Amino acid sequence: PPVGTQELYYIEHPEVWTIGETFKHKGLRYVDYKLSYPRELYMKYKLLTDLGLTNDKPVRVGNVEIVPRDLLKMLVNETFKGKEIPPNDYDIMRVIVEGKKDGRRERITIDLHTEWNRKWGLTAQAVTVGTPTSITAQWMAKGLIKERGVKNPEEVIDPVPFFEELKKRGIRIHVQREFLI
Repeated sequence: PPVGTQELYYIEHPEVWTIGETFKHKGLRYVDYKLSYPRELYMKYKLLTDLGLTNDKPVRVGNVEIVPRDLLKMLVNETFKGKEIPPNDYDIMRVIVEGKKDGRRERITIDLHTEWNRKWGLTAQAVTVGTPTSITAQWMAKGLIKERGVKNPEEVIDPVPFFEELKKRGIRIHVQREFLI
């Protein structure tokens, strides 16, 4: 893959809670979520946040109240209006699970590799997020997901056929299993 060693940042993400809640009865003790951006991009995001420009609380500027985040959004949209910026990214989503099975400690590492979609002009991130959502909606429409109401995905989706559907749509999956001493 076109990705080398990356610096990771802990971020808040719903999976930390949903996976934690869904599997705590099986002894799950720790879940985290980390994300990597190029350092330069991260520093730009950090600067905007440190300056308060991502804040959604109104501030008074002279006689006018504005929401800094709305101002930032408007400025970004104006800056890139009419400019075509083709996506050219690559996503790797890695899940590492450690535990005991049949009395033996093991680690399973699952990597999902996604490239940007040239045909539709979608970023790898859009493909990574949109493809599972699309599969889930299709399964619901076909009655393959029987549960109703608000559920965590890991409660109602069978992972084996789900991964097969991801593969059919170009998301590459690599699974590595290691026994730990």
